[in-house]
Amino acid sequence: MTETNQIIAALHSLLQADKAVTHRAARHRDKPLAKAVGWAAELADEPQLLTLSVVTAAVGLATGRRDVARAGARMLAAHLVAIGAKSVLKHTIDRSRPKHALETGEERFEPGTSDDHQQQSFASGHTAGMMAVTRAAAHEIDGMALPGMVATAAVAAAQPFAGNHYVTDVVAGAVIGLVAEALVGVAFDRWTWGEDANPLSNSSIENDLGRGNHVE
Repeated sequence: MTETNQIIAALHSLLQADKAVTHRAARHRDKPLAKAVGWAAELADEPQLLTLSVVTAAVGLATGRRDVARAGARMLAAHLVAIGAKSVLKHTIDRSRPKHALETGEERFEPGTSDDHQQQSFASGHTAGMMAVTRAAAHEIDGMALPGMVATAAVAAAQPFAGNHYVTDVVAGAVIGLVAEALVGVAFDRWTWGEDANPLSNSSIENDLGRGNHVE
């Protein structure tokens, strides 16, 4: 067997395992607990995360909390990048959602541009958005890392049980969220400052004067 064939065989095995695990989980989607978890995971939908980001920034500005204001702006930017990336994938690859596959027997995973919501399983937008937003918040606000990780894990875990996404869709969404936030983080670190880093802030000027540096 050639190396290419080995890779194809490995991918096939991975997708078969993904299908088996996800379909087993999705068969419980109509149980009360699974429905409750799925409903809670909708808090990570696009409108809710956009609202959370804007409100966070507004609260930071209103209260004079620079870290909170920065967090809100970074959350919003990271979310928009993540959602843009997952939207490109959803309109490039057609994949039947698990519950649709179980109910109709139709299973697609191929290049395509379908606008049918039931054929846009890849990748998980909820996971991508949640990962991007929580990582952004964790980078700006102390103590947010652990709660963010827990919340993101809960949203991600809910997707297969709700029949919305395969496990590989969720993993892809998580990677998208991580990369989106990392890219936004580079921009924020380069073009925005906190109080101490801003060369025009009062504290920076005072420090420079204290060291005998000339400030024009």
